Order: sequence, then C-alpha cells, then structure tokens
Amino acid sequence: RNAEAEQKEAEAARAGEASALGAQQVQQGLQGLGLMQQMQMMQQQQMQQMQQFMQQQQQQQMQMSQQVLAGAFSAVGALASGNVAATEAANSASAEAIAARKEIENLYADNEAAILAENSKLEAKLREFEGEPHKGPGSKAKNEAMERRKAARKEIAESESMSRSAYARHLRALLGKDAIDGQDILHIIASSNGGADHPDNFLYALGSTFNRSIGDNYDDLNAFLAGKEKTERAVRASIKYGNRTDPRGKPAKTYNPIAAGGSSSDPADEAQRLFAKGQTLMTAVRAARRIKLKP
Repeated sequence: RNAEAEQKEAEAARAGEASALGAQQVQQGLQGLGLMQQMQMMQQQQMQQMQQFMQQQQQQQMQMSQQVLAGAFSAVGALASGNVAATEAANSASAEAIAARKEIENLYADNEAAILAENSKLEAKLREFEGEPHKGPGSKAKNEAMERRKAARKEIAESESMSRSAYARHLRALLGKDAIDGQDILHIIASSNGGADHPDNFLYALGSTFNRSIGDNYDDLNAFLAGKEKTERAVRASIKYGNRTDPRGKPAKTYNPIAAGGSSSDPADEAQRLFAKGQTLMTAVRAARRIKLKP
C-alpha cells in the first residue's frame, strides 16, 4: 500500500506540474498575442501618420504650384504692359526723330546756297592758312605742326575719296608720265548714278573715246570687266560716299542698288547682279560676232 500511495502521489505531482506548465504556456501565448496586437496597432498608427504627412506634402506642393502660376501670370501681364509702354515710347521717339530730321532737312534746303558759300570761304581760309609758312620766333615748330596737319588732312580726305586727277597722278607715278595719255579714269559705277570718286570705284584708265561713248548705261559691263570682288568694293564705296566730291553741276547722290534695278541693298548681292548682267551682255556680243563671222 505504501508503494501504491507513493505512486499515486507522484502521478498527482506530475499532473500538477503539467497543469502549471500548460497554464504558463497559455499565459505566454496570451502575452505574445497581445504584443502582436500592439505591434499591429503601432503599424496602423505609423501608416496613418505617413498618409497624413503625404497629404500635407501634396497640399503644400499644390499651394506652391498655384503661387508660382499666379506669379507667372502676373509677370506675363506686367511684361505685356511693359512691352506696350515700350512700343508706344519707341513710336513716339521715332516720330519725334523723324520730325526733327525733317526740320533740319528743310532748314538746310532753305539755306543751302548760303551754307555752301560759307563752307567754301572757310575751306579757302584753311588752305590759305595751312599753305602760308610761319616766320619769326618759333616758326620751325609751327611749320612742322602745319605740315602734320596738312598730312593728316590729306590722309583723311583720301580715305574717303580721291579725285580722278589725283588717281591719274598716282598711275603716272607708277607707270610713267605718258602712260595714260589719251585715256580717262574709268568709274565702275558711273558718277551720274552715284558712283564715288574713290580708288575702289576706279577701273584704272581706258580709252577716253570708249569711256565717253558708254556714258552711264554700262555699269554692268564695267562690273564684268572689273570682276565681282572689285565691283563689290565699288558698290560699297558708292553707297557710302556717292558722287559728292564731283556731282558735275547736279545734286549730289549716293548709289542706290534698289533704284538701279536690284532687289537687295547688300553690296555683295548688287555686285553679283551687275557682274551677271554684264556677263549676259558679253555673251550676246560674242554671239552676234560669231553670226557676223560666219561665211
């Protein structure tokens, strides 16, 4: 009996331990379940906070975009207003400039004779002053200064124009004093068409009979003889200076490619047009000569 009782007591003790262990495991499981629920709740809270943050960022971006667009529209409106004001101011200034220029032109036209006469007197006095050597104390320095002024004046004058007689003197100095007897200095652009008395518009010297027979109707032929590069320089000089140094009793004029029949005011374009026209003319002359020489 004692052994049986001890066995029962041992089984009862083991059963109690198992029950206590099971209770402990159940309690731990419940605790783990609670921890998982807490973690899930924390995750849900974090997700909600993240969503709220994203919504706030989107709202801020939308507000910034609206502000930028409003500023851009405002700037465009201000720019448009400024352009209108600037255009109105430019038109007003242009009208005033045109009116002032017209007034000056009218003033010059009304007093042209007096202005030219006074200019001639001043030119004569200046030539007289520069051509008369100084005498007495300090005359050497004064004469040297006078020569420097004369040289500078000559350089300036020749940079803008050169008379045909001056150009002829240069040719004689280079080729001999009798080298161009019976010849005229030939303009590429005729003087009456606004051709400049300028080295760039001179085609050296050709027979005076030929020069005077072609008159001012063969600028294209002259261009073909001179070549496109030389003709471009001739056109450029004639546009800039015109025939003002020797208008030959007529109002001075500058060369106008459009008035001469061209479609462009660019010197290169006008040179190409004149050269091509002269080339066509020469082709026709050659064809006529071939017909005439046929047996």
